[in-house]
Amino acid sequence: MKRILSVILALMLCLSLFACGKQPVESPTEPATQPPTEAPTAAPTEPATEPPTEPPLPEVGSDNYLFTFTDGQENPVLTLTASLPACESLPQIDAYYKAMYDDLYATCALNAEEAAQRRAEFVTDGLDFTPWAVEVKCAVTCNDGKTLSVIREVYEHFGGPYPTVTCCGETFDVATQGRLLLRDLFVEGADYATRLPVTEPDQLNFALTGGFVLLCDGEGTVSVPLSDLSDILQPQYVTE
Repeated sequence: MKRILSVILALMLCLSLFACGKQPVESPTEPATQPPTEAPTAAPTEPATEPPTEPPLPEVGSDNYLFTFTDGQENPVLTLTASLPACESLPQIDAYYKAMYDDLYATCALNAEEAAQRRAEFVTDGLDFTPWAVEVKCAVTCNDGKTLSVIREVYEHFGGPYPTVTCCGETFDVATQGRLLLRDLFVEGADYATRLPVTEPDQLNFALTGGFVLLCDGEGTVSVPLSDLSDILQPQYVTE
């Protein structure tokens, strides 16, 4: 009996020792790696469209002239003063006014010869002589990128009791730099002459300004609203 108990105890001891033995260690499993998610691609954006820009307006300055003509003894007999438009970006118009000054100078040079004779007569008679004078002033009345208009006032005093003042106008198409006729403002075939106080339907002597056409008659100007002529005007001259 004792032998049987000893065998049972021995078996139990072996079982307990086996139970206390180390179990095989499983290697930890790494978490499954997900493929990297790509950031969503932004939808292509249309390039920003900028509104078309208007070309810059031509810069119009002034050429100022002053010349005094004298007689043979350096006595002043005639003074020429002129302020004319100058515009380097519009060379044909610029040349137009430079040529205008050359013409003024040539005319004054001829008048200066007569003025010198008149001065000599005054001195002989013991009278005071006032030098003659020519003065030209200009004002730009329209410069909108399409049309350039100038009003020109010419003062002349050639020894008479009163000076004369003449009002003139020039209007140019900026694109061609050519001078416009009055009829160029109107659609072809329009009977504009009956609606304007003009004696020459194709006259050059006019200017545009602030929604008006200024008709120059030598002594002054007559203003006519362009809105009164909108039904026969070329589209570029119609005012809103």
